[in-house]
Amino acid sequence: MTDVRSDVQDAVEDACERARAAGPTLAALSGAQRDAALLAVADALAAAQDALLAANAVDVGRARFAGLSGPTLERLELDADRLAALVEHVRGVAAAPDPVGEVLEEREVAPGRLLRHLRVPLGVIGVVTEARPDAVVDLVALALRSGNAVVLRAGTAARQTSLAVVAAVREALEAVGAPVEAVQGLDGQRREAATALVRAEGLVDLVVPRGGSALVQRVVAEATVPVLRTASGGGAIVLDAGVGPERAVAMARAAVAPGSGGPVRTVLVHAAAAPAVLEALLGALAADGARLRGDAAARGAAPAGVLVRAAREDDWVGEGTAAEVAVGVVEHLAEALEQRTAFTSGHTEVLVTTSAASAERFLAGVEAATVLVNPPVELLSAAAQVEPATSVQRVHARGPVGAAELMTTRWVLRDESLGAVTRRA
Repeated sequence: MTDVRSDVQDAVEDACERARAAGPTLAALSGAQRDAALLAVADALAAAQDALLAANAVDVGRARFAGLSGPTLERLELDADRLAALVEHVRGVAAAPDPVGEVLEEREVAPGRLLRHLRVPLGVIGVVTEARPDAVVDLVALALRSGNAVVLRAGTAARQTSLAVVAAVREALEAVGAPVEAVQGLDGQRREAATALVRAEGLVDLVVPRGGSALVQRVVAEATVPVLRTASGGGAIVLDAGVGPERAVAMARAAVAPGSGGPVRTVLVHAAAAPAVLEALLGALAADGARLRGDAAARGAAPAGVLVRAAREDDWVGEGTAAEVAVGVVEHLAEALEQRTAFTSGHTEVLVTTSAASAERFLAGVEAATVLVNPPVELLSAAAQVEPATSVQRVHARGPVGAAELMTTRWVLRDESLGAVTRRA
């Protein structure tokens, strides 16, 4: 049977081959050279503000014409402030410690013979995103920081913005003498490109999907390349018995931050705390702009003028939207744990409590990549204002995805009598 290949498959394979050929040159750069490349990328994105915002306006206009939802538009739309925040994020990545060549373990196995366990780049990272220009910028920065080439396929909704970002990045790399072909952008008009990318065995070493649960599940189902399975939210904050109304309201408001891309979309209140907490909590969340859904107890406690719609099963599951919050009452901590076991995305789970026993039970019983017990309000507020990629799998990497999570390791045995090796400046 003849294998018929499409032009899209050929184009994806060509981009992956060029990225793979450039990867070793990128990995061989010194940390200072990659710092310079990242700073050049940040400067280039800032300088290209007009072009990037114009490209984004085209995407947003098309998305509105296609009838895409409000939350999708919120994630898609760039303005000067959001772009400035992305530029500062890239500069922050440049300022982070260089993970390439980091010594994780070292031992002398014979006189003059040291065995070292080193952190090294994976090679080529494939990225599949939806309407998320921030994810494109974030993963390009992390790939460069970790010495990996990257092939990006943004969804159709973010096509023009993504192509403009990639163009600015490549110009920056050329300006500082870094390998331009290490960053490849695929045209997002055809879904076939995403499928070809996640099946590019031998050319791509890891695929990172950045989007909603449906995108992640589709990538996992279609991929033959290893996937770093991520989630963008779907967590809960549990307000235990004994937590006073002022603290409960402050913590819940910080955790869910309606309008943000934070990880927490569910609030569970212990029945013993509900009489003092629930009415004030619902009023505060509504005042913050949350669209509320709840169980019978939550709906019954809603203050006058606050609409709480009946929660459906899928309101407790997955990421929801940035402004939707589900609120429920549980009779005891065991019920909260059962609910989270049934509905968690594996991203983040939070407990606010006055009981050491409750804290230990929660830590032992909940299943998530990040578990927080009585975190500072400032930490919850910071987490709710960003949308980091978080790996929810158990192997390779788990939790927030940084440069180190896009790397692998190597064991190296070297004859130290040969003297030190100076890396290329």
